[in-house]
Amino acid sequence: MIDTGVAATPTAGYNQYLAYNKLSNVNHDISIAGQASIRFGVGSAVSIGSVMVHMPLGFVEFHVIKVDALFLMIIADLGRLGAYYNNVNDILVTKTLENLPVIRRFGHPFLLRKISPESLIQEHLATNTAFLTEIELRRLRKRFGHPSINRLRHILERSGHTDFDKNTIEKIRKFCHHCQLHSKSLSRFHFNLRDDISFNYTIIIDIMYIDGKEILHVIDEATCFQAAKWPNNVTAKHVWDTLKYCWIELYVGPPGFISHDAGLSFVSREFNQKASFMAITAISVPIEAHWPVRLVERCHHTLRRCYEIITEELNDSVTSKDMRLRMAVKLVNDSTGPNGLIPTLLVFGTFPRMCNLDPPSSDITKRASAIKSAMDEVISLRTKRKVAEAIGQRNSPSTTLVHNLTLGSKVLIFREGIAGRSGKWTSPFELLSIERETCIVKLPNGSTNFRSTVVKPYYSDNSNTVESIETTENKSLSTFNLDYSPPNIQNNIPTQRLRSPYNFRSKPLPNTFMISKILENRSSKFPNSVSQFKDARQKELNGLLEKGVFEMVSIDKVPIGIRIFNSRFVGQIKNAGTSKAFEKSRLVVQVYNDTDKKQYPYSGSDNTKN
Repeated sequence: MIDTGVAATPTAGYNQYLAYNKLSNVNHDISIAGQASIRFGVGSAVSIGSVMVHMPLGFVEFHVIKVDALFLMIIADLGRLGAYYNNVNDILVTKTLENLPVIRRFGHPFLLRKISPESLIQEHLATNTAFLTEIELRRLRKRFGHPSINRLRHILERSGHTDFDKNTIEKIRKFCHHCQLHSKSLSRFHFNLRDDISFNYTIIIDIMYIDGKEILHVIDEATCFQAAKWPNNVTAKHVWDTLKYCWIELYVGPPGFISHDAGLSFVSREFNQKASFMAITAISVPIEAHWPVRLVERCHHTLRRCYEIITEELNDSVTSKDMRLRMAVKLVNDSTGPNGLIPTLLVFGTFPRMCNLDPPSSDITKRASAIKSAMDEVISLRTKRKVAEAIGQRNSPSTTLVHNLTLGSKVLIFREGIAGRSGKWTSPFELLSIERETCIVKLPNGSTNFRSTVVKPYYSDNSNTVESIETTENKSLSTFNLDYSPPNIQNNIPTQRLRSPYNFRSKPLPNTFMISKILENRSSKFPNSVSQFKDARQKELNGLLEKGVFEMVSIDKVPIGIRIFNSRFVGQIKNAGTSKAFEKSRLVVQVYNDTDKKQYPYSGSDNTKN
């Protein structure tokens, strides 16, 4: 390296001397050790000898020091050899020889000794292993489709890259945004030790469907004693009245706790107020955590199967559906329950029995036969389920990383797919608080409770990623300006004027759903309306995308002949004329020409929500 005038003594690092010794087999002279003292910043180094190096200009003596430094050639030696450095053209001008090229790297000029830069690079690549940088590893994972750690490791080993750090690959995968969003769910907790609680301490309620009709299904957590009733509809008032009729007023009064999912009827203010008036604590399980109410959801199939068996056995229209439902609940409660005990015995302290004094009528005999057939089916289903669960049981996931997070950290939320689609992790949200295994996360529509098993930390790397580097490279390529312009050649040969390919696509394709086009058309017709409801419409779109109602796809990926519905926004000002007025917008799908919609008695509000 050519010095610009700072150094007064030509020096060379000891490692550089060893490399030069391998090439030229020249040893350093230790007799003059200590003659030169070089100062670097706050420290200093004493020479351990000197070595004569044959340069293109002549021989130059360098003092060897125990420091990682290059061969530093000072201006005094250049003057002695009759040469000077031209920093404008990066050449070393001499009096007798031809001008020598100088390579500038890292802001410093370097003079090569008896070798060209091209041959030096080729020799280095041929004799030394080229190690992959972290940026290259990131690019490899992206090009290979984000493979697993072991799969990428096998690929690198087969290609000859055996010397690599596995922790680096794990770190890249840990901070990869794509891998965090598309990894599998953390599953759920499998082991839970319950306290010894009594009947009517905690009940679990849920809405199930039989023959397309809603049924309020209630089950006691301690004894598995069940009740069911057909409500008039699933509003909060009718659900509460049905619960009072089939459980609270029928047995020993209001329970201590009611556990339910995040259904609109259960989380409404009216339902919670009615429960608090009777000193009942309503507990809503977190979203995407169905296993806390798994006890009642697991019994849906059993109750539905019993109802179907009774309907097939009776095979008449005399018995009403309310009677068939009560018979199904009766036989489920009289079947084997926890630890081989039937729920009826655990609740009432006696076994179910029938009086033998009077001969049973034909109707009662027929009902008893139907109940017996359904009870055998229930016992078989419960036994199969217990065996399957015992075989497939595994350990619970670890939520230590979630509990170690600080408040305000970014987390990912796993949302289940709809219509048979697989679930996925949604973009990072802010963690507000953690209460045991319940995480309160800030979503665009407000704070929401989630189970810790569907929450995981989101890792972001502040260093340059592959995307940012490639963007920088594209910007650097775009800075080159080509001044060449082709000559204007006149072609006098008459040709037929053809339509431009762009004209074939000048109009939108039919059956295309584009939200931006909707906003554009609305803005041209009603500019004040669009500006007024702009935030409300954006909030509506974000909410629908968050719930997974629809997703954005490219027009190229839409199958040919698919039916795509039109849509429009419906805006309304809520609480107009008051201080609490706000804009509300709904995205309505127009299905006026759908002949199949007559089969389903949906209202306009249902279509709007769905």
